[in-house]
Amino acid sequence: SDNNSPLWQGYICKVDSLNNRDWTLKTGKPTVRTDINDLIVTMDGNYIAVGVTFDSLSGNGTHTESGHIIKFNLQGEIIWERRHSAIATGAKYNKLYDIVELSDNSLFLCGQSVEFFVDFPQQGWLLKLDEYGCLVPGCHLDTSTDEPLSLAQVTVNVYPNPTSDYLNVYYKNKMGKNGGFFRLIDLEGILVQDLIYGEI
Repeated sequence: SDNNSPLWQGYICKVDSLNNRDWTLKTGKPTVRTDINDLIVTMDGNYIAVGVTFDSLSGNGTHTESGHIIKFNLQGEIIWERRHSAIATGAKYNKLYDIVELSDNSLFLCGQSVEFFVDFPQQGWLLKLDEYGCLVPGCHLDTSTDEPLSLAQVTVNVYPNPTSDYLNVYYKNKMGKNGGFFRLIDLEGILVQDLIYGEI
């Protein structure tokens, strides 16, 4: 690569009882860093792997990483693939270490976000996603890009979470749009409020 760093990919393979390889699945894109930290069998008989993948490299050699989630079937075919970053403002390294599927097929993940140039750079990271790996419900319906709601294009941070008093929403769109639509729903799924910001 241009920065003389090796290009890695996540690597999953299925072998038979004699250690003969049935198939190989390379996850994500070739980058300077991709790790897979956990793999689970889901209730529908498929698999989900979580880890970290490289996002971008700046001119001074620093880079950013996102938590990486991929669901695939027994034949090694990708069902969906997502990237997420923690809410911590400006976190450069976002790593996912573990995943659990809940009884409603939603996903609960834990990891770590790291931000340099601050006094306390490391934060624990808990993430709850729907069964499609979406933080914002419906992201799997967006077919306009290979990576729906990619944080390389759109950043949405909501905090504190949970909350009973106030809510901060940070929204940044790098695709040239200057507005958005937000729907606030409580834990019981009841609509609290619809919000429109700018022009959509």
